[in-house]
Amino acid sequence: MDSRSSSVFLLLLLLPAVGAGGEPPWPRAGRDSANTSLSPYVGPGDNTVRWRFEVGGFISSAPAIGADGTLFVASVNSIFALKDNKLRWSRALDGEIDFSPSLGPDGTVYLGSRDNRVYALSPADGSIRWSFAAGGMISSPVVVGRDGKLYFGSVDGYTYSLNPDGSLR
Repeated sequence: MDSRSSSVFLLLLLLPAVGAGGEPPWPRAGRDSANTSLSPYVGPGDNTVRWRFEVGGFISSAPAIGADGTLFVASVNSIFALKDNKLRWSRALDGEIDFSPSLGPDGTVYLGSRDNRVYALSPADGSIRWSFAAGGMISSPVVVGRDGKLYFGSVDGYTYSLNPDGSLR
């Protein structure tokens, strides 16, 4: 193989590594923009329950998994952050949460509620960074675009787009 062919071959080998890095392994419902719901991890070898955590209510949506392995689970009107089988924090909201939380590139937790609001929570402690009031109940998960912009629907008939700071685009 000549040096030009070797360079092209080496470049092709390195291309998959270029995209690796900061994106959480499961940042939104369905995992990726194609909603494949396929995990990047090999599953367990048996069906033994390793741990479980009682949230005190029903869970109607899939969790999101942060880059550090933190599991974000919504139940009724609360969200829980679980790490290493322990509760890191929980946050109650004013309305019920019907959809899975989504994670931004910086780890911010985004979720909509039946109180007509989308919330941005700190992944470290669950504090509310900001909330945005839509014209009606939030009717879809918050989708985070590659550019960090947020998209969601509301029962008022609108699709909204927000900047990562919560301002309307």
